[in-house]
Amino acid sequence: MDYHLSMMGKRIVSHLKPRDLELFNSESGKATILYTGDIDTIAGYPCKKALAIFNHMDQREIELWFTDRIAMNNPNWFNPFSEVPGVLLRYEVVQNGIRMKLDAVSVTPGKVDEAKFKPKADHEAVSAEALHHELGEVMGTFSM
Repeated sequence: MDYHLSMMGKRIVSHLKPRDLELFNSESGKATILYTGDIDTIAGYPCKKALAIFNHMDQREIELWFTDRIAMNNPNWFNPFSEVPGVLLRYEVVQNGIRMKLDAVSVTPGKVDEAKFKPKADHEAVSAEALHHELGEVMGTFSM
């Protein structure tokens, strides 16, 4: 996965491999996934609910809503919920001390233009560690 960052005059890109993602997913700690019988419809897809329970006592549980109706191999390899057997359409994640809620509003089936994911020529290639450091620096400028 290529992670592009363009903020405050910096333009960098890092090619992340699965082992690099531990840097970005380490704040929450290891999650235990508990599957429920709850269902909902998100972005037109039937979704099942699971709960992520973390080993850090101060980390509250997170609701995970996923569907098995979108065909993808290993869709969650890049996030802390890699064992969830479907595409996440609603969930939360904590990175750099900021809790972010991601909620799909639409899904457009079809082929994806590979050119959209090529590294941008005006971005400097950096290591995963350098990207993680830069994200920490940028996010540290925001007060909550």
